[in-house]
Amino acid sequence: MYRNVMASNCVLSLLLVSAAVVNAEVKERHSSYSCCEIPTFQINKHAETTWSTNDTTFAVSSGASTACRPPCVKLEDGRMTVDECVNITVTVVSTTEKDVATEERIHYYGQPCSKSP
Repeated sequence: MYRNVMASNCVLSLLLVSAAVVNAEVKERHSSYSCCEIPTFQINKHAETTWSTNDTTFAVSSGASTACRPPCVKLEDGRMTVDECVNITVTVVSTTEKDVATEERIHYYGQPCSKSP
């Protein structure tokens, strides 16, 4: 019985957050990053953050809980590192001091290193 109640509460919480974000304005930004060095991205530890490429989520950070699979190689110490030069969409969902959910989407475009002749 306890597990069913916990599962229901988790789903309900997720639905409430999703509903709040649906009505919020989504801020979008576009940026490029160099693939000449190991690509590393900052993590907002106070928000739920997901990283995806080609509409497939490969990393999630939500407070102390994290999940990382290729192209993610490391998700710790406030940073996420990838081992491929891919286009990445980062979605950050957070709550303001007034309990208003906000969503920001950042589109990162990997720039391969130019080969010198």
